[in-house]
Amino acid sequence: LRHVTGRKRNEVEIRQEALGIPSMHQSVAYVFQYIPFTDQIARVSVHITRWHPSLASTSAQCETHFYDAINKCSETDLSASYGSFISDLRSGCGELRTYAQLLHQKDVVARALIRHLNDVDSASLVTLLQ
Repeated sequence: LRHVTGRKRNEVEIRQEALGIPSMHQSVAYVFQYIPFTDQIARVSVHITRWHPSLASTSAQCETHFYDAINKCSETDLSASYGSFISDLRSGCGELRTYAQLLHQKDVVARALIRHLNDVDSASLVTLLQ
């Protein structure tokens, strides 16, 4: 019962070898192996539709409540003060159909609202507060 090194093995080493456990005198193979980054990325399984939020499929889903309210009030409030509010919005902001557009132009919208709400003689105060 001699090993490659020529020394006599004891019972513990024989049992370890039978179980596949390397002894102190054997060279141990590395457990961890270097894997290139591109291979690691290739192993990752990600289904894009599971993680990406669904895109709005209709125009009603991408319009803001603010845009809906402005359109609704444009039909009901025909006063000159409300018309000047709408013209201030359109001249300063352009279109406010999506949330991104509304957030981008929030300062212009806030200034226009504050300016028209400060006008005590305005006939469209109720409409603007809605």
